[in-house]
Amino acid sequence: MRMEYIESLIADGRYDEAMVALDSAISASDMSYAGGDKARSEYLSRLYFVRGKLNWRLGCRAAAVNDYSMSVSIDPMSPAATALAQAKDINDFHAPDLYNP
Repeated sequence: MRMEYIESLIADGRYDEAMVALDSAISASDMSYAGGDKARSEYLSRLYFVRGKLNWRLGCRAAAVNDYSMSVSIDPMSPAATALAQAKDINDFHAPDLYNP
């Protein structure tokens, strides 16, 4: 499945369809991922990153972090590395003032 099509689904707000397309593309890419093909590994990393962003948008934070982690494990230079660090910062945020007004 072409990345442009998936991104157009997301831009149009068709999140369920985009998630199905991403799941399908990741499954197809995982099946043929040999680990040595740089273009294929970058594509798979991007798929995980885009699915992570969509999961984050939908409020599925744990799934988003898992997708960002998979993306980074495939391609450490992926933009998912920044997204993963930011997600961890958000999850680690603690404001004691919010608990004792």
